[in-house]
Amino acid sequence: MGFTRDISAGAMFVLCGHCPPPDAEVSCEVMLLRPESQGYCQILASGRVLRTEKNPQRRVFGFALLGDMLMLNSEIFDAVEQSLKDSSLNGDCKLTN
Repeated sequence: MGFTRDISAGAMFVLCGHCPPPDAEVSCEVMLLRPESQGYCQILASGRVLRTEKNPQRRVFGFALLGDMLMLNSEIFDAVEQSLKDSSLNGDCKLTN
């Protein structure tokens, strides 16, 4: 578990208690509160650890993750979840290739 100080379309910096090693493959989930309304935006990220920062005197540890970021709006997530619930209640099951 950690906190982020910087997120872009292709990278993020994560502050945490223990850093993964450089070049490690990492997946992260970030929950951002939406200021204008209820709900949140979810960011799913996966990629490679580009670099780590360690400063034991200040108790600051973190790593830069370079990879793919996918943002999910809570409204979209809720709509998909409700659609899945509705289809399971109605017995609908459609598989497509």
